[in-house]
Amino acid sequence: MSDPHSPAVDLAPYPQPPLDEYAVELSDGRHLGVAEFGDPEGVPVLWFHGSPGARRQIPFPARDYARAHGLRLLGVERPGIGYSTPHLYDNIAAWSDDMEELTDILELERFG
Repeated sequence: MSDPHSPAVDLAPYPQPPLDEYAVELSDGRHLGVAEFGDPEGVPVLWFHGSPGARRQIPFPARDYARAHGLRLLGVERPGIGYSTPHLYDNIAAWSDDMEELTDILELERFG
């Protein structure tokens, strides 16, 4: 018989861990941290974490959805977080240059 005063225990399995985690080296020597979730052969989708946060800050339901629906989620760390090298951009649009280089290095022709 269970104790009615003890807290409920969630017996659900742990959330899906990353398929892979790594740092991509950009042409200027800086690094960007990446964690992959979902389907490794799926449609790539770049995911940018909030602040604070890091490459693993992809909600558990999104990880499950990605795996079930053929999406390859790539959590990309902002500069100065986790595996990513600290860097100050001249303007907010300069982040897109890094994303262009990252997607070229990862050979992503199409992505969301």
